[in-house]
Amino acid sequence: MDWRVCIGCSMCANACPNKALDLTIVQDAKKKRHMKSYVHKSGRCLYCNLCVEVCPVKTLVWDKDYAISTWSKETMTHDAMTDKDRADLEEFLAQVEVEAAEEKAKKEAAAKAKAEAAAKAKSRGGEGCGGESGGGKACGSGKTRCARCRSKSSGGGEIG
Repeated sequence: MDWRVCIGCSMCANACPNKALDLTIVQDAKKKRHMKSYVHKSGRCLYCNLCVEVCPVKTLVWDKDYAISTWSKETMTHDAMTDKDRADLEEFLAQVEVEAAEEKAKKEAAAKAKAEAAAKAKSRGGEGCGGESGGGKACGSGKTRCARCRSKSSGGGEIG
């Protein structure tokens, strides 16, 4: 099981008839789900392969590197997430949080700039629509108007 590929849908755990899978799923700042722990209880597992078959991204596979026999019931669990995987996941989640904060700041700055531009256009006396005139000037800033305002006025393209 690779946490980078897993989409955290929990379909594998839901498909298991004996509930042999314990999953912990976390959500990052961008609302994407990630697998934090994946514990397989081999003492409960029927090895029916339903979890593998239902996985939409095919990250679950059986390998030949496992041991079923143990001395106690407590050791009949296997956590597919290693400590290195957990450290990588925490680092990844922190990076996503920083990226999400930067995107949010950019969106807020763009919204603020748009609001300021609208307020500036409104403060010009309400003449024109705030569009671009043919000469590169903002509508209402000189003697020319943009195509939208020319079509609204009955006197043509020049302001008297």
